[in-house]
Amino acid sequence: MAEILNREVRALKEYIHKNQVQNQVALTLPEITGKINNVRGAVTMAYPMGLPEWDLAHLALDGSVDKLKGTYLGGSLIEAKNASLWTCNKEFRRGQLVSDRLGSCNEKTKVVAKLT
Repeated sequence: MAEILNREVRALKEYIHKNQVQNQVALTLPEITGKINNVRGAVTMAYPMGLPEWDLAHLALDGSVDKLKGTYLGGSLIEAKNASLWTCNKEFRRGQLVSDRLGSCNEKTKVVAKLT
């Protein structure tokens, strides 16, 4: 069971790794959701009676982000309402397209952006 769980977690980590940018692989929400569901299924197989409610894996997989705020995982979470994208030392306004800031004809332009 641990092997299955580790394999699914490894697959999820590889899919969201920063090297995917260099490989020009776009992340899609359905794919990420599918990988998270695979991890959820592996946890269910490994713990058929269910995880305790205080367990961090249980809190993370249930989607209750508010409960993770008091843990060491909570420091790395960014709320969608307060998130902002920065590039070229300027903050993007909500609804603004990247092409508005960088131009739409530069297909080979690489941009380093930070989400805060």
